[in-house]
Amino acid sequence: MTSNQVVELVVSKCSLIADKWLEHRAFWGDSVAGVYNDINVVAHYLVEQYELGQTGDFEAIFDAVESVLVKAEDEIKTLIIVGLFEDIQNIASHKVFSYEPFEKWLGPISRKYWHDIGVFWEHK
Repeated sequence: MTSNQVVELVVSKCSLIADKWLEHRAFWGDSVAGVYNDINVVAHYLVEQYELGQTGDFEAIFDAVESVLVKAEDEIKTLIIVGLFEDIQNIASHKVFSYEPFEKWLGPISRKYWHDIGVFWEHK
């Protein structure tokens, strides 16, 4: 699975992302946004949806992420860990609810990487 396919898979699980995704694509026009900019849209979507109490698609999203991580090569793992998980944590850390509530949707592999981010930053 390529990085672009991972982004497409995750976006396909986000039931209410259409307007935000179209806005993102329009901003970049004919230029390539890059997978990290693309996955950042998903991170913002997840935090915004959580804030609105609209988490109905979170299980499907995080299940898809978990299934990707099971067999992912390093490039894909980095996209998920740095591009999605760390972005969620950074964005949500500025909200009253922070990022801990997202942990309930994480599978075991995702949870390990999610926690590794905190360990990494503790040692910086």
